[in-house]
Amino acid sequence: MKMIAETEFKQTEVGSIPVDWEVGSLEEISEEVTDGSHFSPEESSEGDKIIATVKDMRYNGFSFERSKRIRSQDFDRLVKDGCSPRRGDILISKDGANCLDLIFVYAHEEKIVVLSSIAIVRLKPGFDPLFYRYFLLSPIAQEMMREGYVTGSAIPRVVLKDLKRVPVPMPPFEAQERIAKVFQALDAKIELNRRMDKALEEIGKAVFKHWFIDFEFPTEEGKPYKSSGGEMVYNKELGKEIPKGWEARFFSEVIAVNPNRELPARKLSKKVGMADLKPWQASIPDWSSEEYKSGPRFRNGDTLFARITPSLEHGKTALVSFLNDDEVGFGSTEFIVFAKKVVSSKVYIFHLARSPEIRTIAINAMTGSSGRQRVPNEVLDFLPIAVPPASVEDQFERTCSPLFERISINSKNAKILSKIRDSLLPKLMSGKIRVPVEVR
Repeated sequence: MKMIAETEFKQTEVGSIPVDWEVGSLEEISEEVTDGSHFSPEESSEGDKIIATVKDMRYNGFSFERSKRIRSQDFDRLVKDGCSPRRGDILISKDGANCLDLIFVYAHEEKIVVLSSIAIVRLKPGFDPLFYRYFLLSPIAQEMMREGYVTGSAIPRVVLKDLKRVPVPMPPFEAQERIAKVFQALDAKIELNRRMDKALEEIGKAVFKHWFIDFEFPTEEGKPYKSSGGEMVYNKELGKEIPKGWEARFFSEVIAVNPNRELPARKLSKKVGMADLKPWQASIPDWSSEEYKSGPRFRNGDTLFARITPSLEHGKTALVSFLNDDEVGFGSTEFIVFAKKVVSSKVYIFHLARSPEIRTIAINAMTGSSGRQRVPNEVLDFLPIAVPPASVEDQFERTCSPLFERISINSKNAKILSKIRDSLLPKLMSGKIRVPVEVR
C-alpha cells in the first residue's frame, strides 16, 4: 500500500492535523450520545433476552457466554427506553476499571440491551463509526479523555455530558473510510488468527478426551482401544477402570510443580501477569519486561495454571511458547507452573491441567477468604492421576504438537500485526500518513 505524507498541518485540541481537516465535538457529529439502563432488571433463569455490561465487552465485540438473561417484558421496556444499541453504534465502556479501554462498533444482528456502564454513540450520516472508534482508541484521544474527562479515583467514570464534549477530528468522509479500512484489515487478520487458534485448541481438546478420558487411544493396529475390546482393570486409588498397563500415581510425582529454573535476582526478564492470560486461550498474547524479584519461573513448554479465584474458574491456563531458546521468564505468584518430569509430553500436561478432572479437584480444594481463595500446592502431592505408557504419551505429542506449533506462530504474527496497528494509529489519525484514493 502506498502511503503519502502530508506536510501542511495546524495545531488543534486533538493535536497537529492536516489543514484541510476540521475539529468538532463528539456531540456535533452524533445523532445521539446516551447510555444503557440505570437499573438492573432481575435475572431470570427462564429469560431468553440479553442485558450486557462492561464485563461482557471485548476488544472487537461482546462475549455473551456469561451474560445476564432477563424476561421479555423487562427487555421490551428497556428497548423502548433507548437502551438497545443498533448496528453501527459506537459502544464505549464508561464506568469502572475498564473505563474507556473497550470501544467498538456494534455489529451483531441480535438485539440486546445494555446497562448504564456502556455509552451508546450514534453518529450522523457522513461520519464513519469505525474511524471514530479507532480515533477514540488512539493514544492522543485516550490521554486527552483520561486527563480531562474521567472523574473518580476509586471507580473511574466519564459522565455523558463530558463525553459529548470530547473533541474529534473531522476529515473528509472519504479519508475516514480509507483510514478505517487499514485498521479494519489488520484487526480482521488478528481475529482470523484468534479463531484459527480456538479451532486448533478444540481439536487438541477433543483428541485428549478421546484418548485419555474415553480411553480410545489407537492400538498398534490403529483401532480405538476400549471399544475394540482393550482390557480395562479397576484401580482403587482412582475409583474407576483404566486400561491394562496404565498406573495411578500422584500428580506431583510425575509432573514437576513449580520446577527450579535459574534466574538471577534483578535480571531484566519477561514477566507474565494474570491479566496477560486470556480465558480459555492456550497462547500468551502479552507480557512485560521487569527485573526479577520473585514469582514462579518457567521456560518454553511449561504450563501456567491460575491458582486463584476467579481466574482458575475462568480457564486461565496457558502453554508457554513466546520465549527464546534457553530463556527463562517469570510470572505472577498466583500461577502454578507445571513441567515435564516422568511425563514428558508438554501438550499432554497442558491438556491434563485443562481437564475437568484436575480443574474440579483444584477448585474444590481452594482455601482462603471469599474472593481471594487459592489452590494449595500440597493438593497436587496427593492427587492421583492415570499415567499412560510412554508410547501412548509420545504418540499424543506427535499428533497434537503441530497444532500448538501453529498456534504459537499465529500468536507471534498477531503480536506483530498489533504492533503495526498501534504504531500506525497515531500517524494515520493525525494525518502524518495519508492513505491515497486507489486509482482504477
